[in-house]
Formats: sequence, structure tokens, C-alpha cells
Amino acid sequence: MPQLYRKAHILLWCCFAAYLAAVFRLTVFRTGFSFAAFGCGGTWNLVPLYDLWITLRDDGFPVFARLFFGNIGWFVPFGAFLAALFPQKKVQTVCLAGFFCSVLIELLQFCFGTGITELDDVLLNTFGVWLGCSGFRWIFREGNF
Repeated sequence: MPQLYRKAHILLWCCFAAYLAAVFRLTVFRTGFSFAAFGCGGTWNLVPLYDLWITLRDDGFPVFARLFFGNIGWFVPFGAFLAALFPQKKVQTVCLAGFFCSVLIELLQFCFGTGITELDDVLLNTFGVWLGCSGFRWIFREGNF
């Protein structure tokens, strides 16, 4: 049984790495990315929820929902993966890891000019990590699954 557990653990790590690669491809290494652009500067918004409100007002609910729920949804797996890989870690620790990953993404977006660096993204991503971790632990606690 320990060997089966170890193989499953390795597979889980591989899936987590593939997930992270997809997130970084979507957010930082997107079309138009160039190492030559490093330091050319990006744009930022550090006013919480301001751009989301403007998007809702100007572009409507479908665009707002894609941004709002997309930022949450893309980080739910982050929380679930870490909850599965490190069951002994507290939810707060998993959320802190997700927070730092999100901050790293936002900083890279700013440095390479591949997106708008927004405080909203960090907040919503961290909430997604919390949902993923808490949901995973609730589903797989004794008696639920």
C-alpha cells in the first residue's frame, strides 16, 4: 500500500505542476509575452473592486462575471491540490501560499507588461484558494466520501 500511495502522490504533484503551468501560461506567458519586455512596465490598479465595478457598469454582467468568477475559479484547484498534498497544513497556511503565488503572478504581469496588476485579482484568487482547500477538506473528511 505505501508504494501505491507514493505513486498517487507523485501523480498528484505532476497534475499540480501541469495546473500551475496552465495558470502561468494564461496569466503571464500569454500571447505577446517577451523577455525583451522585462522592465518596460505594466499597468496597475490597487483600488479594491473599482475596476470590477466599472466593468459591471460599462460592459455588463457577463464580462464582470467572467472576470470575477474566473479569478476565483482558476485558484480553487490550487487550494484543493495543496490540501491533498499537505493534509497536515492549516487552511490559513494554504491560503498564504495561494496569496504569494497570486502576488508573484501579478508582479510578473507588471514586469513583463502582460496584464493589469490588480489588488482585486490577489483578493479573489486567495478566496478561490480558500474555497478549494476548505471544500476539499469538507468533501474528504470522515463520513462525507
